[in-house]
Amino acid sequence: MLFLAWTLVGMILGLVWGRIITKGRDESLPSLILLAISGAVIGGLLFTLFGTTSWTKINAYCMVVSTAGALVFLAAYHSIKQVY
Repeated sequence: MLFLAWTLVGMILGLVWGRIITKGRDESLPSLILLAISGAVIGGLLFTLFGTTSWTKINAYCMVVSTAGALVFLAAYHSIKQVY
């Protein structure tokens, strides 16, 4: 259930990033969504692995960390793409 919540957070942030931040550019929306999902899942897994919450609970802390993970992945991708 927690994995599904992380995936949903990543999908929503990927859509928002694709519509607002990269408006008018040639970045594909599916790649942004997949990148955001992977960032949210990795952020959530790291948060869970370091012992802050259990695998069965969906709480605000876990959602904040998965949101931060997705935003870090998207921002890093965006900044690397601007350089190259």
